Amino acid sequence: MCLMEIWEGGDRMAVKQISFTLPEELYEEVVKAKEESNALSLAQFIRQIVLEKLDEWRWERNLAELQREVRESGGLELGETKEEVIERLRETRRQIFETEYAHLYR
Repeated sequence: MCLMEIWEGGDRMAVKQISFTLPEELYEEVVKAKEESNALSLAQFIRQIVLEKLDEWRWERNLAELQREVRESGGLELGETKEEVIERLRETRRQIFETEYAHLYR
């Protein structure tokens, strides 16, 4: 079912309506959480939870994609051993110092 609904800010947008069933204990927990929040209605509260979960899901998906791209491009080239990683970080720190701060000490 497609409905028109007025959302915050007065913007009109097409929305789809869904309904779902919850176990009584979960429903009571959702109602209690809604009452402790600033949500005006249970529907608004559930909508906000869904949006937050989608943001989290997108972030995790983007992170996984970035990790895949880094792996496919050969990694971050920090080194294989702990000592190599430490040496690489020291070199990076030295380069940053030379670029950003060395002129202050000359």
